[in-house]
Amino acid sequence: MDNLMRLNHKDIVFVIGVILIAGCGLSSRPASFPDRPAVMQSEPDPETQTSIVPQIPHSELNETKPTPDLSVAQSNTRTQSPGLIESPTTPIQPDTARQTNQTPAPIQAIPDPQLSTPADSLKTAESSSPSEATKPKDATPARKESTSPPDEKTPEPPKPESPPSQPAQPPSNPNETGASQPIPSDLTELEEAARKAEEELIAKLHPFYARYADLLKLYVDDNGNVDYGILRRKRGDLLEATRMLDELDPQQVLFWTQEEKIALWLNAHNLFTIKLIVDNYPIKSSVWGMWYPPNSIMQISGARDKTYFKMMGLEYTLREIERDILLKRFGDPRICFALSYASMGGAFLRREPYYPHRLDSQLDEQARRFLQSPRGVVIDRGAATVQLSDIFVWYREVMVAKYGQIKKFRDRPDDIRSYLNCILLYLKPEDARILESISPAVKFMKYDWQLNEK
Repeated sequence: MDNLMRLNHKDIVFVIGVILIAGCGLSSRPASFPDRPAVMQSEPDPETQTSIVPQIPHSELNETKPTPDLSVAQSNTRTQSPGLIESPTTPIQPDTARQTNQTPAPIQAIPDPQLSTPADSLKTAESSSPSEATKPKDATPARKESTSPPDEKTPEPPKPESPPSQPAQPPSNPNETGASQPIPSDLTELEEAARKAEEELIAKLHPFYARYADLLKLYVDDNGNVDYGILRRKRGDLLEATRMLDELDPQQVLFWTQEEKIALWLNAHNLFTIKLIVDNYPIKSSVWGMWYPPNSIMQISGARDKTYFKMMGLEYTLREIERDILLKRFGDPRICFALSYASMGGAFLRREPYYPHRLDSQLDEQARRFLQSPRGVVIDRGAATVQLSDIFVWYREVMVAKYGQIKKFRDRPDDIRSYLNCILLYLKPEDARILESISPAVKFMKYDWQLNEK
């Protein structure tokens, strides 16, 4: 009986020891599985968890997802059974035994940085939402043993170095390229666009403008001189242009703009002046023209006030067009520098018509060209005098009405002050400074009535 009680006591002690050992979970690594990784029940570092492994929700643990490589898939296969708990190679602290009754946390596989590629990591990061990547989860990542030391990285194959890019430089010599370079156009793209727009505007005008433009290009040179001899033998172009003026509808002209009307009457005056010379060419001197050159327009009896030209079904003289229509109705003094008197002392005849859309710039060019030439103004700095064309005296009223209110040269009479203020606007800058500094005396040149012929 004593032996039986003694045996039972030993058995009881052995059973209690086994129970305690099993309860503490201190089972050693099985010898038959020396290469199986140990599973840690300790909580992972949150920083390592969020920066290395994207977190996976509990709802996605049971789903099968593709792994970056074969080694990670094997690790996940080994950790699928929550009932198998292997002891680590190092002793577990006693506090971890208290966690045996808790629900085992899901296990995640940590991809090996030596075996995974940047593309795999990018795919893994894209599979989780931004909010899941920043919030720590309860899942415990599983560690797998690596075939290489953790601190060493697999060296990447060297990439071929590309030469630094350099900006392309144009060849210094066009012949170096071996290809023919395009010849630059005389007109830039902007000038070409302006030219096309100009042609479109001219095409919309009355056909008279095109006919008159051809006549001026053929028979007028850059100095405003006309080849009256050839034009007389080919007067068909001249007669066609004057016929178009006579066929104009006055009801339509009545609703034209002011620029259109000024341009029309200016062109008509200059065309009729050319026709007057051609009809009387070659000009013969007469007794009443003894004070003028033998080839002057003033040798023609009643040239400006008794010779009539048909315009829109009515007849006008050159003086009526000049005084009663152009100057009286419109009152622009620049018109004085645009009217042709078929003489060397008057305005330069343009090689193009006056166009409504360019009238203002054309009149400025006419005034500037005339007043910067000896025909219009001659400044004598030494004598402190300025000589002006007789045209200023002819059109005194128009000049005073336009420039008499300007306060410069206020110590001069109204007409002289108006003339000086007028030419000051169109002189060259250096001549304008001289004119203001010397306070010159004003004289008038004798008008040159010689014919403006080639």
